[in-house]
Amino acid sequence: MPKLVFDTHYFRGLKPPVLEELRRRKFILSISYTAFVEAWNRSLEDDKPGLFFGPARNFAPYVDPNDAIAPSGGELFVRLGAQPPPGKKQNAAKFREWAALCWKHAVTSNSGDPFYRAHGAHAQAALAAVKRNWLRMAKKWTVRMANVSKREHLRSLRILTEVDPKRLERAMWRWIREAHPPRGMNSPGPSERAHAYLRVVSRQLLATGRGGEMAAANDAEDFLQLSHVSEGAIFVTRERKILRLVDACGTFQAPWVRTLAEVLTDRLPRGRPWGRHARRVAALFKRRPYDELRDQESSLLRSILDAHRGE
Repeated sequence: MPKLVFDTHYFRGLKPPVLEELRRRKFILSISYTAFVEAWNRSLEDDKPGLFFGPARNFAPYVDPNDAIAPSGGELFVRLGAQPPPGKKQNAAKFREWAALCWKHAVTSNSGDPFYRAHGAHAQAALAAVKRNWLRMAKKWTVRMANVSKREHLRSLRILTEVDPKRLERAMWRWIREAHPPRGMNSPGPSERAHAYLRVVSRQLLATGRGGEMAAANDAEDFLQLSHVSEGAIFVTRERKILRLVDACGTFQAPWVRTLAEVLTDRLPRGRPWGRHARRVAALFKRRPYDELRDQESSLLRSILDAHRGE
């Protein structure tokens, strides 16, 4: 059965009866690394440890014990065979060990253990770095970088505003692909395996560069979660912005990005989310309206919880 990787909303909100129903249907369950770290970060910021320990203990009996926290982005690509960037090899190799240690702490320890704050600070720093990098890239083109002369900036801005929009889109997509070289990744490479993630990033860099949209600090980690599809998982999210961007960017991996309502009611795609098979699946896929999915999800969750109380 498919592997489901949950976002922050579902990690924090799903109750054991719902998780039990998903396991009854033979799904393999994991939590996105981003979701895990965001919950940890929020618990520290609000000084509410229950925001971290509570969801982990709800999920603990139901997740894949060997992969409770699913890696995303660079750690995932390394797991798929890619060579880590210079100086990052040791970090990438230790990710699974670190994630397993964090998960064990989350489900067996408490906030009085020094691990909670010490390693939480490390997770916070990593999250902050991702946000900073995204905001540094996703700027309006009218903003001049400190290391670029005014003359060069005006020249570049003129080219960007005068070039044909379609040509600019193709150039951005080429730049994104070239920024993610395979470097040993299992075939196919990132531009095919991580199509949804890279297409959304490409689209948003264009939108923010043109000034049509403002970059949000949490965009980066939200978008990174789309890379879970790279290993054949279904990424389960209720974030309307992510769903809207996935549906709008033309990625053939859209059928592998789902709401919980779709997981519980739709026939989910089988097979690899790349190649000709994925494109055939995508050609037949049309997502139901988001409001309809939200209402259906609320109804489904109530019925599952009511059935559990009646047992």
